[in-house]
Amino acid sequence: MRAALSQAGVPTIRQGDVYLIPDQYIHFADTSLAARTTHPSRYVLVLQDDTHARNVDCPSVLVALMSSKTQNKGPWEYLLPAKVGGQPLESLVKVHLAQPVPREVIEHRSPVGSVPPVVINDILTMLLVNLGLISIP
Repeated sequence: MRAALSQAGVPTIRQGDVYLIPDQYIHFADTSLAARTTHPSRYVLVLQDDTHARNVDCPSVLVALMSSKTQNKGPWEYLLPAKVGGQPLESLVKVHLAQPVPREVIEHRSPVGSVPPVVINDILTMLLVNLGLISIP
């Protein structure tokens, strides 16, 4: 179904999808592109709900950055086991670095995988805590 929609030109971006996108579209608030290690591409996890992620009138898609550097996990990062989202290595989903990326960067690529609904729910809960919208005892 997804392949048929994609061939018909219908965007099929879904919440929980993992994409590999060019690193140049990623921004870290505390580091300039020149001051950080850049890679040809980086894994990102789609956070935006399906309705908005598929809306072609919305020029961007909200994603969380992912990193395979897992040794210094912070409370605002979700540890994703290897291959759960299609990435080869254990990765941190950097919830605190959620950011929009241009739709056209994602919509013509195939996702490398997706995370199960229980995982995306945990990650979205972390995002709400990070934004101060909910608290967890």
